[in-house]
Amino acid sequence: MVKLKSIYKDFADQISRINYLTMDGPEGTLTIVNVPFYDGAALGGVVEMVFEGSLA
Repeated sequence: MVKLKSIYKDFADQISRINYLTMDGPEGTLTIVNVPFYDGAALGGVVEMVFEGSLA
């Protein structure tokens, strides 16, 4: 939770515009991408996409 709060704070402060990580899933590598969206200058939310395989 600490890491997730830090990522969301960076999004809210507009320090970071994207976050991604790779992890092992049941059928291979998963790439998880988090992209924030904004309501004016305020953080509106975060879209999380999960891809099978590595994008790196």
